[in-house]
Amino acid sequence: MSLARNALLRASKSQWLASQMTQRAFARRAVKRFMPGERLSDALDAAQTLSPARIGTIITDWARRSPASAIPTKCAITTSRR
Repeated sequence: MSLARNALLRASKSQWLASQMTQRAFARRAVKRFMPGERLSDALDAAQTLSPARIGTIITDWARRSPASAIPTKCAITTSRR
């Protein structure tokens, strides 16, 4: 595997890096368009806001679910023009 791929995979699993990035304002601003919040309700609100502009959305559950919960803990949103 390439060096860059290995570095990105290692970074994606780092708890320390995750906590650092969630505390940085520049990182929150950079991902706000693609990840409107931490809860499903945040993603649904963003989808509703985009709907009048005829921008379709796909909401995906990318975080691990706890065994006791059927509700995603984190959501990402993908947009496309109709």
